[in-house]
Amino acid sequence: MKISLTITILILLAAGAVGLRDRDRLSTARALEKHLTSSKAPPISESPAGKSIDRAEADQRSSTELADWLKEFGKYQNGNPDELKQAVTKIMKRLESMEAHQAEFMVDEMLAGRGINGFPGPLVINHCFTKLSNEQPMKAIALFARYRDRWKDSQHVREIGGRIIGDSLIALAKDSPESAVKWLRVEEKNFREQIPDATKRAVLFTIAAEDPALAFQMTGELGFKADDEALGSIVRAARTDGDRKKMIAALRTHLGKMADATSRQNAAKTGFGAFASRLASEDIAVTERWITAAKLTPEETGDFVAGIIARKESDGMTAEWMDWLGQTVPPGTLDANVRKLFATWTETDYQAAGRWLTTASPGPFKDLSIRTYAETAAGYDPETAEKWAMTLPAGTVRDETLRNIGVNWPKNDPEDERTAAEFAKRHGID
Repeated sequence: MKISLTITILILLAAGAVGLRDRDRLSTARALEKHLTSSKAPPISESPAGKSIDRAEADQRSSTELADWLKEFGKYQNGNPDELKQAVTKIMKRLESMEAHQAEFMVDEMLAGRGINGFPGPLVINHCFTKLSNEQPMKAIALFARYRDRWKDSQHVREIGGRIIGDSLIALAKDSPESAVKWLRVEEKNFREQIPDATKRAVLFTIAAEDPALAFQMTGELGFKADDEALGSIVRAARTDGDRKKMIAALRTHLGKMADATSRQNAAKTGFGAFASRLASEDIAVTERWITAAKLTPEETGDFVAGIIARKESDGMTAEWMDWLGQTVPPGTLDANVRKLFATWTETDYQAAGRWLTTASPGPFKDLSIRTYAETAAGYDPETAEKWAMTLPAGTVRDETLRNIGVNWPKNDPEDERTAAEFAKRHGID
C-alpha cells in the first residue's frame, strides 16, 4: 500500500472522529508519515514510468494529498449525503489495501489519545482490528488489552471487544491449535467479559478441525459440562468421511474417560446427535456408508437416529428419510421421538405425510405413524383422520387413537358439534 493512502485514512479519522484543530491534525498525519517512511514501511521503488521515485518527492506528494483531504472531508461531513457516501467508499477502498503493520500503527495512534467517538473513527478501528485479527491475531489481542481499561466509557469499543478477541482466537486456532489452547489456559480468566461460551465453542470447533482429541480435552478446562453443546460443536467440525473416522475415535476415547455413567450417557447423546445433525443434510447413502464404517453399537445407533429425527423435525421431513427411519428404528424404541417428528411433518405438510402413509410398508413403524397422523390431522380434517385410524389393527391402540380424534375434532359451530357427536356414537365413545 502507498504511504500517501495510509496518511489519507488518518486524516479522515482526525477530521471526522476527533475534532482536533488543524495544527493537531497535521501533527498526527506527520507522525504517521514518519512511521511509514521508516524501515518498516514498504519501499517505493519505481514510478509508473519505471523510474525511481525520490523519497522526498513521495513525502511532498503525501503532504499535498494530506491538505486536499483535510479540506474535502470537512465538506463531506456536513454536505450532501451522496458525497459523504462517496467519501466513505473511497475510505473503504483505501482500508482494504492496508497492510497489517500499518493497521497496528493506526489503531495505536488513534487510541493513544486522539479519540474514537466520531465518524469515521469506528469505521477505521473496525477495519484495522479485523485486519489484525485475521493476519496477526496476537497483536490484535495485545493491542486490545493495552487500551482496554481506557475504553470502559466507550460503548462502541465495548461492543467490538468480544469480536476482536473471538476473531483473533479463531484465526490463531486455524494456524496453531496448540497456541490457541496455550493462550486460553493462561489468559482466558483475564478476558471473561470478551470470551462468552459461544466464542469458546467456536474456538473449539476450529481446533477440532485439526486436533479433535485436543478439543475434547479442552472442554473441561474451559468449564463446560460433559453434555454441553461444546461437545456438539467439536463433532460438527468433521465434514468428510476421513474427518468423521478421526472424530469418532476421539469421541469414544473421551467418553471412555468419564467415570460417571449419567454424564457419559448424556455426552454420548450430544456427540452422536451432532454426527447426525451434520449427516442429515447429506444423501442417505452417505449416512448409511458412515454407519457401516463406524460400526455403531446399539446404544450409539439409538443416539444417532434420535439426532437424525431432531434435525429432520427442524429442517423438514421427506418420504425418503421416513422410509430410512422405518427400516432403521427398532420397534418399540424412540417412539416418542418418531411421534413428535411425524406430528411436525403432518402439521407442516399433511398431504405429503398422508401420501407417504399410502406407500409405507406395513408394520409397527407405520402403525405408529398412522396413529400420530390421525390424532394430529383430526383438528382440521377429522374425516380423513378417522379413515386412517380404522386401518389400525383392532385393539387398544386403535381405541385410544379414536378417542383422541374425538377430543381434537373441531367444535366451532352446530354442524361441527353434530358430526362430532355422530363420530362418538359410531365408535362407542362416551
